Amino acid sequence: MFRLLTNRKRPLFIEWFFFVKKLLSYFFFIYLRKNKTMTHYEDVKRAASSDTIDYLNARVKALENRVKYLENIIDIEYLNKEQ
Repeated sequence: MFRLLTNRKRPLFIEWFFFVKKLLSYFFFIYLRKNKTMTHYEDVKRAASSDTIDYLNARVKALENRVKYLENIIDIEYLNKEQ
């Protein structure tokens, strides 16, 4: 199987790691494709859980902080251009 993806007879250790990673992701993709349907009730239940809400609030805060950081960088670059 490895020979099909590369031109080596035996993989190096790091190549073996990425090969196994790719193989597992392929099998996981097949699993998701077969079990891809989630009912509306399950989706609403998942989205309304407190863990999901906490995660989304944390993501919003992180994005707000990132916007502030980028605005500060733009301000600094603008001030440097004026000089």
